[in-house]
Amino acid sequence: LNSELITVNTSRGSVQGFEEDFGNDTSQTYYGYGQVFLGIPFAKPPVGAMRFQLPEPISKYNDKGGVHNATYYRSRCWQVNFHGEMSDDCLYLNVITPNISGKHPVMVYIHGGSFTTGGADKYHWKGAIRNLASRGVVVVTIQYRIGLFGFFTTFTETFPPNRGMYDQILALRWVNEEIANFGGDTNRITIFGQSAGASSVSDLSLSPLARGLFHQLIQSSGSSMQEIEAIADPRWSIHKDRAQQICQINSTDWGSPEKDEEIIGCFLKADTKAIVSFDSDCLTKNECWNVAIDGAFLPDDPEILAESRPNFPVLIGEMLEDFALFIDGVVNNDTSTVNSQTNKYLFQLDWPNYDDEISKNISDIMIAGYCDRAPPAEDDHLGWTKLLAEINTGRMFASNIIKDVQWHRKAGNENVWLFTFAHRSLLPSPQIDIDGWIPVGHASELPFLWFYPEDWQNSNATNADLSVADYMGALWAHFVKHG
Repeated sequence: LNSELITVNTSRGSVQGFEEDFGNDTSQTYYGYGQVFLGIPFAKPPVGAMRFQLPEPISKYNDKGGVHNATYYRSRCWQVNFHGEMSDDCLYLNVITPNISGKHPVMVYIHGGSFTTGGADKYHWKGAIRNLASRGVVVVTIQYRIGLFGFFTTFTETFPPNRGMYDQILALRWVNEEIANFGGDTNRITIFGQSAGASSVSDLSLSPLARGLFHQLIQSSGSSMQEIEAIADPRWSIHKDRAQQICQINSTDWGSPEKDEEIIGCFLKADTKAIVSFDSDCLTKNECWNVAIDGAFLPDDPEILAESRPNFPVLIGEMLEDFALFIDGVVNNDTSTVNSQTNKYLFQLDWPNYDDEISKNISDIMIAGYCDRAPPAEDDHLGWTKLLAEINTGRMFASNIIKDVQWHRKAGNENVWLFTFAHRSLLPSPQIDIDGWIPVGHASELPFLWFYPEDWQNSNATNADLSVADYMGALWAHFVKHG
């Protein structure tokens, strides 16, 4: 490796990153050249009294010596089930560019994780050089507050809604103001994301507060409808639940403005790891955080907002068996209990207020609708597992993606492309293996786009894996350049 420090002057001060040249040997896992800037702040740290407030832009970098050190990733935002560094001071972005002297199209990545987990460091600069920047695009990865810190709300000034989404908007404003200094073209900005990141992309495309900040969209396994809640939605209870669990606020007091000060005082004093520990039920009980229709970021129902959405070129798609990842979490690699009744249980995760009879009736209708063949025998547990993955991929992913596509088309957008990622591979880790069945589950595409070091180095990657990764990187870069 040949690394040299490189300094860029921005309106906020100088930042120092490094250049990396992996060489041109395409037989190696990593090759290509890029200039890398890690851990650039785009907002004032949301610490202390600002912990639950909307983000504020940072005007100047006040590093000692006058140069911001952009050679290492900063801490992730607070989250459950992560053992690396975490902090309230987490609003940073990273830039990987072909060279700072060019004028390259820009792609800004928003990570997924059910608005509960994730961080920009996962999408490593090595893979960004190998599969994207070396193809002539500037890559930006951002962080935003997640979980309670990004999305808990009482719809008051004490706890304004959608703080995590405002973090994303502020990061995009930074990109528009500064990316030209890193060789980026502010007239060609694509936002892209996976899962909750894809839902964020969809939400941003609908938000009047994000107008003019980007020009194209890429959404993988996510759309606005998957992550939206209105105040009346039953999942509004997650906010009430956290106030009860952490601060012992009772149901009758919940929603009264005078209790806000008590709650914020409690949250500021509470142990942060204890706060995020409650998010461990996100995937198993579907108790996750969501974007709210708040009258500002999303002033109305997404379908209504879509009527006036600009006609962005959009590339949107899903995994062949997206839901398999979540079935694996439910059955824990043991399909022996999976049968015709399991879908009722999965259905009740989303709508816990429906009784058993209603849930079973709807589940039976769904199974009948998907079965253009005879359903599996009751004791064919793997057969039922595959069928339920198919049904719930359609119910939870494909249907919402198609709805988003229909909104684009109804508004006159002709630049909409659909994809399905269907490559089965032993490459992704942790591997989804359900009684020997290797599905193309949620997030299966990420190692192929990002060349995760932990997956590709010392792995058993096949020539087919490499071909898919090359094709995906080339396709994404082509879309960013040409739409």
